Amino acid sequence: MDSHEGDEYFLIAFNERPQVLLDGTHDGTSVVDRLSIAEPHGATALYDACYLGVEKLTTSSYAKHALLLISDGEDNNSRYMLDQVRKLLRESDVTVYSIGIADLINLTGKAGAPPGGLGRNRRNDWRPSFLSIEWCRNGRDIRANRY
Repeated sequence: MDSHEGDEYFLIAFNERPQVLLDGTHDGTSVVDRLSIAEPHGATALYDACYLGVEKLTTSSYAKHALLLISDGEDNNSRYMLDQVRKLLRESDVTVYSIGIADLINLTGKAGAPPGGLGRNRRNDWRPSFLSIEWCRNGRDIRANRY
């Protein structure tokens, strides 16, 4: 993976609870390697993972902080509430990007709602949002949708 020299990465996996898999590494390839073997399962502690990620990033000595959240479902198992995560984000300098991994059935609403994430609205206030990246069943078509 190409990255800037000196970039620092943290990798946090989450289902029922967040777990730090990589802590302050400069090796972007190791992040990609760990992500490639990730298997979604269980409950989703999305807000807890976001909270932990922001805490990790704010301890970094770098000026820019970005958090990428990738989830296959809406939060349903966090001890932190959305308002607490919003407050932490307002007080930090962390930019959050979210990607929801969902199949076409979930996106049509027939088997459930699309997973939620966090993003800034036009007033620069944190709110739930969702960006879906769809891999169609044939594996060739990719679409991005913002909800």
